[in-house]
Amino acid sequence: MGGSHGKVMSFHSENYPDHYFRHRNGEIWLDRNDGSDLYRQDASFRLVPGLCDPRATSFESVNYPGHYMRHQNGLLFLHKADGSDLFKKDATFFIRGGGHGSHIESHNFPGYFVRHQNYRCSVAVSDGSPLFKADSTWWGSDALSAAAGGHGHGHSHGGHGHSHHHH
Repeated sequence: MGGSHGKVMSFHSENYPDHYFRHRNGEIWLDRNDGSDLYRQDASFRLVPGLCDPRATSFESVNYPGHYMRHQNGLLFLHKADGSDLFKKDATFFIRGGGHGSHIESHNFPGYFVRHQNYRCSVAVSDGSPLFKADSTWWGSDALSAAAGGHGHGHSHGGHGHSHHHH
């Protein structure tokens, strides 16, 4: 399924359609899309051939090139690639499915899927529940960053007036 490599994509949650996974303070969170340029950049990832397996996929940050989504102690982070074998494995995933949402499976922990829990994104084994299925189903779309201001699309809503962080 290497057809998506090179694409920049954003992924929203099945059960929180207005929430996308994004990096915040080096961690991956499921946050509501607040429409800010910062959010749109933070929620956009370049799908590249897997760092440890080109048949799989790694998620490279758009606004922090060279930083990838990786799992560590069960949680997902955005870390700068350090060239180690462990990092390459932790940052490589299989995107499963397509038509009815996708599941994102860890490469080096088969059976562990990206899910959100209390808005923090992690990898976990399915318990078979409908909740887990919903929490681990993601819908990929063209990157939110493509709509961010400053790229000649004329969609800047008041420009940089919205760059304050409100949590």
